[in-house]
Amino acid sequence: MKLPAHWTEKDHGVYADDDNVCKDNLDYGPKMTKETRLYWLSQLDQHSSMRRSCVYKKDNDSYIDPTFLKFTDYDSMLPDFYGDHGVVVDHLQFDSHFECGNLALAQRVGSSHSYELLMSCDHSTDGFTQWFYFRFKGVLPHVLYSFYLLNHYKPQSLFRHGLRLLLYRRGRWYRIGSNIAYFKTRFSHSHTSSPFYALAFQFSLSDVLPSDVLYLAHCYPYSHTLLQHHLSSWCQSPFVSRSSLCRSSLFDIPLLTISNSSSFKKISHFYHDSFTRTHPFIENVLVSSSSSSSSP
Repeated sequence: MKLPAHWTEKDHGVYADDDNVCKDNLDYGPKMTKETRLYWLSQLDQHSSMRRSCVYKKDNDSYIDPTFLKFTDYDSMLPDFYGDHGVVVDHLQFDSHFECGNLALAQRVGSSHSYELLMSCDHSTDGFTQWFYFRFKGVLPHVLYSFYLLNHYKPQSLFRHGLRLLLYRRGRWYRIGSNIAYFKTRFSHSHTSSPFYALAFQFSLSDVLPSDVLYLAHCYPYSHTLLQHHLSSWCQSPFVSRSSLCRSSLFDIPLLTISNSSSFKKISHFYHDSFTRTHPFIENVLVSSSSSSSSP
């Protein structure tokens, strides 16, 4: 995929295309069992009596429900993710200061390899959270890590049926995760009293270095920057014109009018391949075929 000229991984994260998606490993693993759910619930109960250390907090972040602000050891001078190379830490380092990144808070449980994570709320909502996308480093080989994403909103998820998570490392996307469970927690929203749902899973990597930057995502990311890049590329054709259908709270919703059937098939094929992966990160693009369509 040809990227925009100003694209940097630090500011824009990573992308997915046919060249960097590993098709060898399975999207789904075993379905969640009652035993797996009860195991994770018991682990969360044990956390209530353990110290939580904040290892990441996004600056100027959206509202975080006070239900989860229970850590007792908060260091405001946490090492910068891309700086402080001489600083040695004994925990994972997290970051979501890039386009589409939405990790709000990361807490280490005791001195273990377990981490409780909170996502930022979706824009213009009163607390909706479901997708996630962030990066981290410091992973040690052959160590079993446990992640708890605690503030999910929806009662149902494909993770109940064995969907595995996406991990990007060394230029490739892989499916990872074992003992995956999605379940209702004993936490509830402080304003609405509706329950929070958690996604819990474990993972271990063998061929990894502590300096490797890894990305974890709900699904393959497709950012607004990439969307604008593709729109500009397509509109260079004399058969494609762009206008504004309406405006959302942040962006114009573009409308593409295509007067050549071959151009329409090309763009439609791209969107079929891309959006069947389910991208929650971008505003929708509407594509229409002009009534005065020319011959192929």
